[in-house]
Amino acid sequence: MSIASSSWTSTRENTFFEKIFAYFRFREFSADVADNIAQTKKEYDEAVPSLVKALVSDVKELFTPKGQSIRGSLTSIIQDWYASLKDTTIQHLFANSENQILDLMKTITNDEVTFTQRLAKAVTALRVEDWNEGTVGTFIKDLTVFKETVEEYNSQILDESASADTYKLITTNSEGMEVVKTFNRSEYSTRAKLLYNEITNAIDEMGQSITEQEKRQILIEILEKLC
Repeated sequence: MSIASSSWTSTRENTFFEKIFAYFRFREFSADVADNIAQTKKEYDEAVPSLVKALVSDVKELFTPKGQSIRGSLTSIIQDWYASLKDTTIQHLFANSENQILDLMKTITNDEVTFTQRLAKAVTALRVEDWNEGTVGTFIKDLTVFKETVEEYNSQILDESASADTYKLITTNSEGMEVVKTFNRSEYSTRAKLLYNEITNAIDEMGQSITEQEKRQILIEILEKLC
């Protein structure tokens, strides 16, 4: 190593240590800075587990029926809430991330930490490690909206099978069991109309080069992926 390189490295290291002492408000060198560094590292290491623990409590409170005290594990509270939903609600395709969250709840285990981390990701699209001070509030608000949306739909008296504005898709899974999904008819946006025209034009251009059965199968497989 050259003298110039060694001098530059030494200067950089000195600047680094000066910044550390300044950060912890030491006016001069002190071995006590090591304790401050250790405490800071401990706080960072415990940040995510502490956050997840707090989120578990928040989710338990949110999904406990009003007027009841919070009792039992997060798993049992979520299972009870999920069990209160009608089959038509579970089968319904909601507009946002509701179905993804419902799928998480359907497969919840006794591992509350993993479930909460996955729930946090599904609601906010961010891992808890990437959250900031405002994300906690956003998570609670959006999860509350999810709960209210699902419960409002669940409480509807209207029979979907009699509604002209509802679609029902019935498919068979690999185990031979019927899978029913329902979703509401909605108005087309300008871009949605463009997509519709492009799809119908693409089908028309194929003409007789593929069979009607192949056309139907392609459309159904695309729809299944969206469901």
